[in-house]
Amino acid sequence: MKTHHYALGVVTLVAVLMAGGAPTLAGTTYKATFLEGLPGGLYNSAVDIGPSGVVVGQATTPDVDFDIDHAVLWDEAGKIMDLAPAGTNFLSGVARRINNSGQVLFSLGSSSYLQSNGALTNLTALGLTGTATGLNNTGVIAGYRDRRAFIWNNGVTTDLALLQNFAGAVGTSDINNANQVV
Repeated sequence: MKTHHYALGVVTLVAVLMAGGAPTLAGTTYKATFLEGLPGGLYNSAVDIGPSGVVVGQATTPDVDFDIDHAVLWDEAGKIMDLAPAGTNFLSGVARRINNSGQVLFSLGSSSYLQSNGALTNLTALGLTGTATGLNNTGVIAGYRDRRAFIWNNGVTTDLALLQNFAGAVGTSDINNANQVV
């Protein structure tokens, strides 16, 4: 199964290519799922999709002065769930990755979180500092801080020291199951 998602203005749709083998236009069946926003929010954005069709990203909530992005998850039917823990309504966030086990990596303010099997872990409180950007299927997290890439695995940070000599904006975006970081 090959998966495509499309953002159309303020509406986000997910289309799943149901045909096996090489994709072709003739005879291909697509299923589009409307991804609802948070009540009163102006927009939402899909960032990643898991193999079961669960989508993660961000959606805005209305505020008196400005809209705030919340990290969100949409289930297979397109129903939205706000991932922000209680008491964090005024911190901006985005869900960045979902792996094959359903673990979700998201940021909220300056903290990174991992939702796994219904449990929410504040990774920053466990020593992860920097921006967590990637999550592989074994739960290894990639990220960057102070122009240096890192891998975080079960509470241990490994500094990759790969970005320190580059000028301009640098960072990591993801990690694969062989622990290769981009």
